[in-house]
Amino acid sequence: MSLDSATRERIETLLNEHRVVLFMKGNRSQPMCGFSASATNVLNELLPDYHTVDVLQDAEIREGIKTYGQWPTIPQLYVEGELVGGADIIRQMYGSGELHALFGATPPDRTPPEITITEKAAEAIRGSHSKISRMELGRVSFKERDVTDLLEVLRRSVDRAQASRSGPASKAASTGKKAAAKKTAAAPKTTSKQTATATKNGTSKASKDKANSARKTTADKASTARKSTADTSSGGKSTTDKATSGGTTTARKTSSGGKSTTKKATAAKQKATAKKSSAA
Repeated sequence: MSLDSATRERIETLLNEHRVVLFMKGNRSQPMCGFSASATNVLNELLPDYHTVDVLQDAEIREGIKTYGQWPTIPQLYVEGELVGGADIIRQMYGSGELHALFGATPPDRTPPEITITEKAAEAIRGSHSKISRMELGRVSFKERDVTDLLEVLRRSVDRAQASRSGPASKAASTGKKAAAKKTAAAPKTTSKQTATATKNGTSKASKDKANSARKTTADKASTARKSTADTSSGGKSTTDKATSGGTTTARKTSSGGKSTTKKATAAKQKATAKKSSAA
């Protein structure tokens, strides 16, 4: 892809005006991708000030800078008009100290450290790793590879010590798990057939209870009906008795009245006959 003269001129103007230019996604205070953030983190540590160009805001610069430096990715770091590289190269140069030298910053100290080991520590290390048996007591200087080996030995020693301390607890936990597993295995297993039988028995029992309840309800209703009929019969009998008693009383009163009238008529007739006899 060819680069038009206008875009080339804009890029060269930016590089001439600023010693350090980072073409990135976003800006120094708000990177918009992880690679741009990585590059700004390194530059922020080494430089108090540098210029950034947000390619997301300018499509011509975004495509033009790739053609200009023959570098296909973003971000791109330029120092004094020369392409340094992308995010990976920036991190590598920072780790090696090359980027510090480029910016005139103090490079990191890569001198191997001096380690002082007490006699007790030396004895412990000798006993845990035969490679350290040649080590002298007191103040000892190591090469970088020896320091790495020593740190690895110390790490293993710490791991063994931790494993030793946690051994009883781990063993107890393991024993508890095994006992629980045995107890579970020893528990009687319920087969599908037994489950089906239990379900059937439960259903049968429920049906019987329902039938008994229905029969009881029917019996209660029948008893209530019989009681109601008896009460009705008793009421009718009482009414009949009252009617019979009333009729008897009326008949008696009527008979008594008839007898009284007959007596009066007889007496009147006798009196009339007596008068006629006197007149004759």
